[in-house]
Amino acid sequence: MNSDERTTPRSPGRLLPNSRWRYFLLAIEAATRRSGLLFVLRQARMQRYASLLPEDNREPEATASEYAALVRAIERYYGRGARTTLISIGRATFEQQLQHRALRRTVAQSLLGLRPEAERQALALRWLAGEMAFPNGRVLVERAEGRLALLDYESDGAFGRQTNAPMCWLTVGAIQAALNWATGREYGVNEIECKAMGAVACRFEVGEAYGAP
Repeated sequence: MNSDERTTPRSPGRLLPNSRWRYFLLAIEAATRRSGLLFVLRQARMQRYASLLPEDNREPEATASEYAALVRAIERYYGRGARTTLISIGRATFEQQLQHRALRRTVAQSLLGLRPEAERQALALRWLAGEMAFPNGRVLVERAEGRLALLDYESDGAFGRQTNAPMCWLTVGAIQAALNWATGREYGVNEIECKAMGAVACRFEVGEAYGAP
């Protein structure tokens, strides 16, 4: 997506739970069909997942470098359309989390209740942040100057990468889906800072709503 992108050789990065990796793969298939999933797995040299998905458990076995490699394979395959595709996959990933994490979903829904919309936004993003951070990462939600923001200090999709523009469209899509789930409305989400550009954390700010409740 960025012609001057550089990849920095590093360690495999932090370990990610099997469930997160599984939901990501299922989301790719949901957004791009089976053929799209198979192609990007071949591009990333991860064909082993074509016939056997990771178990739906919290055991940390996948790595951030694998996660980033699959994101890069999606970008290469879809070219200029990769941004839209990654946002769709991000949304589908959140939907997979809702579907499979029934207990946490039920607890979150009970907390949402009849709370004001601003509180529902924050609660949904904290739920998402907890999923992104597990097992030992740092992902925070804050409200500064009236704007709600998610700060991802891990940025697994950008691991080992250097770009000249924000690239974390998966997270943009996941945030959009979380806000829609909590409020019934669509919100603009912008990545203001990105680790791939040298920032300490990827910062995503929530904009105005543009959908009817």
